[in-house]
Amino acid sequence: MKKRKVLHLFCLGTLLGSAVFFLSPSFVRGDIDDVKHYRIGVLAPRGPEICLKQWSNTAQYLSEKIKNADFEIVPLQFSEVLDSAKNEKLDFFLVNPAFYAELEILYGVQRIATLKDAEKGKSFFIYGGVIFTRADREDIRKLEDFRGKQVVAADEKAFGGWIVVLRELKRKGMDPRRDFSGLNFTGLQDEVVYAVRDRKADVGVVRTGVLEVMTREGKIDFENFKVIYPHGEHVYMGLMDVRYVESFPLVHSTNLYPGWPFAKSQYVDNETAEKVAVALLSMEPDHMAAITGGYAGWTVPVNYQSVHDCLKELRIGIYRDFGKVTLRDLFRQYWPWILAIMVLFVSLSIAVFIVLGLNRILSRSRKKLEIENTERRKAEAKIQSEKEFLNDVLNSLTHPFYVIDANTYEVVLANKHAKGSGGLEGRTCYAATHQADTPCGGKEHGCPLDEIRKTGRPAVLEHRHFNSEGEERFVEVHGYPIFDAEGKLIQMIEYSHDITEQKRAQEDLLREKEINESMLKSLPGVFYMFTPEGRFVRWNKNFETVLGYSTEEIAKIHPTELFEGNDQKLVAERIRQVFLQGEATVEADLVSKDGKKTPYYLTGLRVRILGETYLIGVGFDIIDRRQAQLKEKKLFEETRALAEAEKRKSEKLERAHNLMIGREERMIQLKHEVNALLEALGKTKKYDLRPSDNQLPDSKG
Repeated sequence: MKKRKVLHLFCLGTLLGSAVFFLSPSFVRGDIDDVKHYRIGVLAPRGPEICLKQWSNTAQYLSEKIKNADFEIVPLQFSEVLDSAKNEKLDFFLVNPAFYAELEILYGVQRIATLKDAEKGKSFFIYGGVIFTRADREDIRKLEDFRGKQVVAADEKAFGGWIVVLRELKRKGMDPRRDFSGLNFTGLQDEVVYAVRDRKADVGVVRTGVLEVMTREGKIDFENFKVIYPHGEHVYMGLMDVRYVESFPLVHSTNLYPGWPFAKSQYVDNETAEKVAVALLSMEPDHMAAITGGYAGWTVPVNYQSVHDCLKELRIGIYRDFGKVTLRDLFRQYWPWILAIMVLFVSLSIAVFIVLGLNRILSRSRKKLEIENTERRKAEAKIQSEKEFLNDVLNSLTHPFYVIDANTYEVVLANKHAKGSGGLEGRTCYAATHQADTPCGGKEHGCPLDEIRKTGRPAVLEHRHFNSEGEERFVEVHGYPIFDAEGKLIQMIEYSHDITEQKRAQEDLLREKEINESMLKSLPGVFYMFTPEGRFVRWNKNFETVLGYSTEEIAKIHPTELFEGNDQKLVAERIRQVFLQGEATVEADLVSKDGKKTPYYLTGLRVRILGETYLIGVGFDIIDRRQAQLKEKKLFEETRALAEAEKRKSEKLERAHNLMIGREERMIQLKHEVNALLEALGKTKKYDLRPSDNQLPDSKG
C-alpha cells in the first residue's frame, strides 16, 4: 500500500514537472538550443587582473571555435580551487599539477590537454621552481645558507612556487619551520619578487618564468637578482649570463615537472570535452590567444606521475596520510567487515564451484552451436568497432581526407572536413575540389594520382582548391598509394593542408626582406648589427667595401678589432654604454684590412629581436669634415701670423710717429730759445724756426 502511494506521488510529481517545463517561457520561445555558458576556473598566482588579461582571449577563442558555447574565465585564489570543485561551480579547470592531482582523485576531474609555454622561440610543457635572492647577498649561495634567513613564497599550495622547492629542501635535510627565521606566503608571485627586492625577505621562491616575464614587463631588473641552482652548485647572475640546462630556456632551481593541465569536471559531457580538446590542440602558436596568454599552444595530456611522486614524498595534499595506516590498524577497525567478506567469499567460491560443475555438463551439448554464433558476433563487433574507430580517427583529423578510386577518380571515403569543403562520396575528386569536369593536369594543377602511377611512390603537389563558399584556397596535396596483393594500384589516400595564409605570409616576408635589403644597399654610409658578445650578424655592402674584408672574415671579427690605440678603448666603452643605457655615438678611425684609416661618425642603438639583444647602428665618412677643419685651422694660423706682423709694423710706425712728434716739439722749443737770445742781444728780427729750416738767419738782417 505504501509503495503504491509513493508511486502515485512520483507520477504526479513527474506530470507537474513536465507541465511546468513545457509551459515555461523558455520552452515556448524555443530557447532549448540557446548558447550554453561554460566557466573555466584558472589559478591566478599573479592576481585576478593579470589572470583575466592573460586568459580572456583563450576563452574567446573557444567561444568562436565551438558552436552554441560561450566560455568565461574565473580567476581563482589558491584557497578557492578545491571549494569551487566541491560546490560544482566550474566546468573546466586550468590549475597547477598539485591541484589537479587532488581534483582528479577527489572530484573526478579529467585532463584533456597540457599547456605549452614559450620562451626565446622555444616551446615546452614542463616547468619547475626558482629560488632567488638579491644579487648583492654574498652570504647566500646554496640551500644550506638559508638557515636563519627570512623566506617568502606565494602560497603553500603553489606547486612551482613552493612545493617542488620544499622537496629539494627536504632532500637536503632541512625543515623550513625549524631552520628558517621566518616563512611567509604573500598570495601573489609578483609580491614575492618585490619582497626580496625591497629587502623585506632574504630569499624568495617563485615558479619558472616569473622573473623573465616581470623583466620583460619592466617591473624589475633581472640583474638585481641571483638565482640559486643547487644541482651542480651553479649560480646564475643576470639575464645576459644565464646558462640554460639542455633545451629548457628558463632559469630554474629544481627538477622539472609536467606543465599546467586543462581539465574538465565530471559534469561536462565527453562530446563537449572533445570539442574543447580539439580546439586547443588546433591552436597555432601565433594566434592572438597564445600571444596574449604568453604560451605556445597545447599538447595532448602528459603523464603526471612525477607530480604524484612528489606529493607522496612530501605527504601533502591527498597524500598527507600516505603510508600511515598499517594492516593491524585496518584489521582492528574493520574486522567485522573483513570477516564477513571472507565468509561471503568462501560461500561464493563453493557456490561458484557447484554452478561451474553443473554448467560444464550443460555446456557440452551447446558448445558447438554457440561457438559459431560467438565467433560470428565477435567478427561483426570487431568490424563495427574498427569501422567506428576508423571514422573517429578520420573525423579527428583537422584537414580534408579522401580515399579515391584509382580507376574512376571517385571519392569512396571522406572525413567531415572534406565534406565541409565540398567533397562527398560518389563524386570525382576533381569535381569536389576544383569544380571541374576533367581530371587535374598541367604544371599548376598536377594530378597526384598520375604522379603515383609514374613513380609508384607517394606524391606531394600544390593546388588551388575551392571551399564550400567558392573561395579559392592554396593547399598542399599529399597522395599515398594503396596496392592490392598483386601490386596493382587500386586506391589513393589524399589529404591536404591549407597553406593560403602561409603563402601570403611568405610573400609578405619576401617583400619585407627585399625592402630591407634595398634600404640597406641605399644607405650612404655603413650599417652593422652585432650581439653583446661582439659577433656580427648583419651588415651592408658598403661595410665590406670600406673595410676590405670578405663576408667570412667579418663574421669572425670582433667590432673593437676594427680600431687601434685610443680609438679602440673609446669604441669598447661606447659599445658597453649602448648595452647598459640604450644608445651612444662616437667619432673614430676605421682601420681597413690594408691598414688604411678613415674617420667615421658611428652610432649605436640597443634593440631586442625575438627575445635576443643586439646593437645596430650606422656610420658616416667624416673625412671631408676633418679636411675642412684642418684647412680652417691652417687659415686661422696664417691669419694670426699676418695679424702679428701687422701689429709689429704698427708698433714701429707708432714709435716713428712718436719720434717725429718729439723732434717737432724740440724744434719749437729751440725756436723760442733762439728768439729769446736774439731779443736779449737787441735784435729786432725774430727767427721763425720751422721743421724744414736747416740754418739760422743772417746776423745782418
